Amino acid sequence: MRFKTSFFNKGLLLDNLKRFGWIGIIYTLALFFCMPLNILMNYDIKKQFYYDNYGFSYPIKSLFYCDPNLNFQSSVMVILIIAIPILTAMLLFRYIHVKKSVDTIHTLPYKREEIYNNRVATGFILMVLPVLLTGLFSFILRYALHIEHYYNIVDIGYWLGFTIMMNSIIFLFCVFMAMISGLSAVQGGLSIILLLLPTAFVFLLFVNFEILLYGFASEYYFNENILMYFSPIIRMFNFNELNMFNMREVVIYIVLCIFFYYVAKIAYKKRKLEHASKAITFDSLQPLFKFGVTLCAMLLVGTFFWAEGDHIYWIYFGYLIGSLLGYFIAEIILKKSFKVFTHIKGYLVYAGLVIILLFGIQWDVIGYEKYVPQIDKIEKIYFNKGTYAIANDEKIRGFSEPEDVKNILQLHQVIIDDKQQNLSASDKTGRIIFYYQLSNGRKVARKYDVTQKLYAQYLKPIYESKEYKVDHYPVLNAEADTIRMIEIRPTHGSGKEAIIVDQEHIAEAVNILKQEVINETYEEMIDPRASWASVRMVTDEYQKNNRDKKSIHMSWDKNYTAFEKWLGENDYLEDARAWVGKDIAYAIVEKSDSDNFTYYYQIEEGTLNVKQLKIEDIHLLEECQLNYISNPSDAEYIIEFYSKNGNGWGIDGFDEEHVPDFVKAYFESND
Repeated sequence: MRFKTSFFNKGLLLDNLKRFGWIGIIYTLALFFCMPLNILMNYDIKKQFYYDNYGFSYPIKSLFYCDPNLNFQSSVMVILIIAIPILTAMLLFRYIHVKKSVDTIHTLPYKREEIYNNRVATGFILMVLPVLLTGLFSFILRYALHIEHYYNIVDIGYWLGFTIMMNSIIFLFCVFMAMISGLSAVQGGLSIILLLLPTAFVFLLFVNFEILLYGFASEYYFNENILMYFSPIIRMFNFNELNMFNMREVVIYIVLCIFFYYVAKIAYKKRKLEHASKAITFDSLQPLFKFGVTLCAMLLVGTFFWAEGDHIYWIYFGYLIGSLLGYFIAEIILKKSFKVFTHIKGYLVYAGLVIILLFGIQWDVIGYEKYVPQIDKIEKIYFNKGTYAIANDEKIRGFSEPEDVKNILQLHQVIIDDKQQNLSASDKTGRIIFYYQLSNGRKVARKYDVTQKLYAQYLKPIYESKEYKVDHYPVLNAEADTIRMIEIRPTHGSGKEAIIVDQEHIAEAVNILKQEVINETYEEMIDPRASWASVRMVTDEYQKNNRDKKSIHMSWDKNYTAFEKWLGENDYLEDARAWVGKDIAYAIVEKSDSDNFTYYYQIEEGTLNVKQLKIEDIHLLEECQLNYISNPSDAEYIIEFYSKNGNGWGIDGFDEEHVPDFVKAYFESND
């Protein structure tokens, strides 16, 4: 009986519910708008619902998965799940932030623990009851409207569990912040900031590591599926039917709820009443707050200056400005006064430690930048692939042949030796990524932005190796007897396509394409010129709607002459590519404006004040068709090909290496 009395008081609870019950009413109405009302609104248009292969129905079922990418109501719901717990905690514990009210409350004949428990219980009632009522209404509508096939009880259960869990962790964390802060505004602000901080801080830290450490591969650590778990708020924006809570997450959140409940209760017991209205109520936490703000501000401002200035000295300048701002803003908040600029001692100590750390990074005292694994300790190397794909794609075989491994290590060492040259280069054209799996289970990732042509002699044997091609060309892994159709769609051509369905022809085409890939040289592989057509191989598994067995895609490059010859011999060539005179009537060329190329939708003939070259000669058009590139951002000149009816096929271009001589001569003339 003594435990019941100290833990729960009916009078206190009812009084709290009378004073703050309006929060629960607003939350109930808002959730009713997001869920049951929306179900009713969408009931009349249920014939328009779309079902994908996962049975996902829109828009009703998507309401139960709070992914803002799905609909507006999901966005509102996520905001509610974040805002209501914070608002509830701020209002319920506002009394401890006001000297008059905190003195009044603690003169009542209740223990602090009893007051605390009843306030927390009130918060849970105000948050959980609206969620349960909304779930009940949704359950009733499911049967009342006979829409059982649009969402099921499991969907409702997931939504209930997700919402209650998120409400609980955010509420209890905000309660904890109420105990260590003496101002409601600080409590709310710190709650939001600290809930986001783990993800944001790790992001900023890795961005700065990439700037300061040559070769640091931030993308490997920026794996979205890992970073989002560091913050419950970020996690909410990634909750959907395909990315729900797993049991480990549920256990972690429950443990965190229990942790924050008890830590907040202990802090409440030890909190001094006279510290109401202080920004941070515990003196021992003030240095942590001050230097935490200083560090985060330093990283943020440093990153900004680096992005704007793009030079290592700018990030150091940003560190100086950011750390000064962060330090003195924290001091102003803690002292509640602007007379803090004489308190410089703590900043000088912090600055000294940062300078030592930066010098250590600059001199690479731990050997991070110079490290290349020893060949006998390497189990496998993944090369020139996005690190996210490396970490998750089991189909990537990587390099393990001794000669290939030796070539990659040689390239890696040369890039390390060329550090200063690569950092100062203004014509970086490629990104090279090394990802090592060592025999002891350790993984090493490095990334470098380089001028790729400088390393052609080292890249050539790697690109031309069998292991590289097997990883980068899916056709080499294709079995002809599993392919039911090959579609060849010209890069330019009005609805043209060549379809190969004859199984014997499919086998011949696949074998020829495999041989073309095997014979392709490094120079041909990096040729920027556009391909003749795209090739799509439809497998029998794809036709059976098996999402795990996708169709195979590749390009018909202009150096694939054997494939072109085979297409001609089997009467597919006419529809497989665009032809000058039949599909292409003329083209218009302009000098590229590198600042404005993204604004082009098409080239308009006769544009005022723009020098243009209209090409109608068949031989000149064929030369243009053979040499154009499809990425106008890299183009010295832009070109658009037109059909006989005047329809254009979008903006293409010529780079400096492949621009036809007659085009260059025309634009360099003074006519």
